[in-house]
Amino acid sequence: MYTRSSHSCLLQLFLVLAAVISELLAPPNATVDPLDPTTQHIGCGLATVSQLGTALAALEAKLAAAIRGLSNATTQANTTATDAAFAQLTQDLAALTGQVDALEASVAALNATTQQVSADTAAAIAALKVSLQQLAANTTAAVASLKAGLQQLQANASAGIAELMGDLQAVNASTSGLLRVGDAIDAATLGGVAPAGYVRVPTRVALYALGATLQGNLGGRAGADRSCQSDAGRPAGFLNARALLSVSSTDTIAAMPTLYGVPTNLPITSAAGAPIAANWADMLDGSLPASFAGAGVTTSAVSWTGATSSGGYAQGADCAGWSSASSGASGGAGDPTASSNGSYLSGFNITCDSLAAVICLVF
Repeated sequence: MYTRSSHSCLLQLFLVLAAVISELLAPPNATVDPLDPTTQHIGCGLATVSQLGTALAALEAKLAAAIRGLSNATTQANTTATDAAFAQLTQDLAALTGQVDALEASVAALNATTQQVSADTAAAIAALKVSLQQLAANTTAAVASLKAGLQQLQANASAGIAELMGDLQAVNASTSGLLRVGDAIDAATLGGVAPAGYVRVPTRVALYALGATLQGNLGGRAGADRSCQSDAGRPAGFLNARALLSVSSTDTIAAMPTLYGVPTNLPITSAAGAPIAANWADMLDGSLPASFAGAGVTTSAVSWTGATSSGGYAQGADCAGWSSASSGASGGAGDPTASSNGSYLSGFNITCDSLAAVICLVF
């Protein structure tokens, strides 16, 4: 290949040849150099123009051959270099293609992993959401249950406190006439009351009725017991007073000995001492030697009991736990004039706005 650098070299060569030829053709005598007048120029005068032309023609042929050889060599060298560069480029391109393929595979794997992580994350979030919802529901239910339990506990505590206060009042009323230790026992100290009236060891269980008939809103067990304990007609000489009522399936007339300590082996009488039954079991066996009315316990035609004929609990016949005076509610009542078939405990079912006697017992 003929390049700019080759052209420069040939130009330099021609200039040198021109100078040589000029010297060869110059005459042998001295002449002034036209470029520098201070310099003498003496030629060789060795060749003629014809001879020089022949020599130059031969030289030109050799130069042309040299130039062609140089061009061919350059072209061959450039072609070889180009082939080598192309081969290297092909190898580099193949390597780069492999790297691109590997990168694409890595990107595909990364995308798959990302999708799986996204799916797993979504599933985990959904499961966590369900767990949180269930936890919230369980917590709400637990709080509601706890609240209900606390309310029931408060109600029970209030009822228990009220009952305890009633018992304390009864004890206070029953013991107000007791002698102080060291006091002399005489008629003046006893206030004119016979000593037998102060004996506290029970010898019987006495029945009596409140001084007034009441509707079914007795205040539950606690309210009914307080009415018995504070009634003006309560017999003296007894520490305990309770209403003869069944209030619930766990608080019945039959269970009063277990719940409230009513003696089971003592005779049942009226406040005045008229016999009614030989003992507690005899009163609950369905028949009596004398009716409540016949023994002088009450003159009312009906008495609230809420009981079965054997002293159990009459379901739904308790004026809503003895708290209602509504005509829409009902309560079980006994027939004080009856003495058989347990009718004295379970003879009627009347509306809670009715008036009926409340029979109490002391022991």
